Amino acid sequence: MTSNFCIRYFAFATMLSCCGIVMLRTPSNALSSDAPRSDQPITIKILTAKGVPIHRLLYGINYDWNAVPATRVAEFAKTIRGLAHVTLVRYPGGWNAENYNWSNNTEKRWRKAPKVPGADPKAILGVFPMVSFITPSARAIKNPELASSVGRLSANLVRRYGTGVHIWEIGNEWWLQRGGKRNKKIRAENLARYAHLLDVVVPDMKKANPSVHLFATAEWERPNDMRRLRSLTGAKVWKLIYGISLHTYCGTNGLLFTSLPTALAKIRKASGKTVLYSSEWAVVRHHAPEDFGIHNASYTVDAIQAMAFAGIQFGAYWPPVREIPALAFESASYNIPFATGIIFGWMSRYYRGEALHVSGDPHAVAAINNGKITVIVPSYARGQMFIRIDLNGTGMKRVASAKVLFSDAPNHRKSTLPAGVAILPTHIIHAGGGETYVEFTLNPGTPGRGSAYEIARVILALE
Repeated sequence: MTSNFCIRYFAFATMLSCCGIVMLRTPSNALSSDAPRSDQPITIKILTAKGVPIHRLLYGINYDWNAVPATRVAEFAKTIRGLAHVTLVRYPGGWNAENYNWSNNTEKRWRKAPKVPGADPKAILGVFPMVSFITPSARAIKNPELASSVGRLSANLVRRYGTGVHIWEIGNEWWLQRGGKRNKKIRAENLARYAHLLDVVVPDMKKANPSVHLFATAEWERPNDMRRLRSLTGAKVWKLIYGISLHTYCGTNGLLFTSLPTALAKIRKASGKTVLYSSEWAVVRHHAPEDFGIHNASYTVDAIQAMAFAGIQFGAYWPPVREIPALAFESASYNIPFATGIIFGWMSRYYRGEALHVSGDPHAVAAINNGKITVIVPSYARGQMFIRIDLNGTGMKRVASAKVLFSDAPNHRKSTLPAGVAILPTHIIHAGGGETYVEFTLNPGTPGRGSAYEIARVILALE
């Protein structure tokens, strides 16, 4: 990078934070020039002593009823299972839950109501093995006298679908309803009304099926709300709640994904609940609809690592582009894979088992599973980067697989330049003193490879 590019980069990072777009950690070791710098290798050391469990249901997504037509749900399911290896699906997705008519698979009239309906609950349960459902809350928060009718509806849904639904969320973003984000008084009213809704709905749902897992919702940036919500909700009711659902968008108050461990520790303490569901998280929201290229994929690696280290048990990714049926994992025609979908699949398939700490590169991630260590290395620079993975202390002896994800157009959304995957050439180097390294080059600018912002995936094995 040139010095001017560095200035633009950090200005861009600041802008992203203000817009609600996640920037995770500034690439402190990014190259200062686009020129090759193979004389200055970056050495990644894997710390195997303190692994953190990675929960398999972290790799969920929101089924956006507003964007995925019922006629295309089979294609959509194929994409997210095959390409992105999704493990959980949230239905009917975000604000759709507050406008959805469960009796006839329609939405009430509003500015985003679709002309073509999305899939109904039976169809979703038929194509996805693990799902979470969202019950409504907006009517009861607008008028508390309607809490009883919402409770009856929610209980009926549990009777109808309860055995096939892994998670039941009560409402969607009470803190935004009625303008609560801008008005402290309304926000406080919303919180009290939501607590009242919990007191009514939770017993009804548990009576309908005592085995269901119910989640209360909260804004992760304000842990003190959780303490207040708990105090306003009846103690017996609060005991029936299994976990807390959070929407971990970052940037609203200058918070980054790296703030998760501290904030979530406060939320766990205030709520008395250890199970957390990041039911809407996103690296890039619709403020930058063109960005589901390699940049977005790189930030996704960081985001998933942060959530794993924060101990989040369940997750559901929210698409950066709402009008794309494949949630920006693939083109609208379901035939062009984008970098975001490919990297989500890489993380779901290979970033599993236990997350490991690494040093030397703030963006590299590592995980150990079934005796193999996977290292994924994004590059936040265009210039050539010479990478070394230090094998000392890992027990690893060979490279079982090495691939590279690349794109010549970092933010490209058109079908003419999809992301590509190629074999990544690696070398085992035995240095003096018994030290062993795996070496490879990112962004080499060679034929058949991109030259910008590549992401490497190296799987190490014992023998």
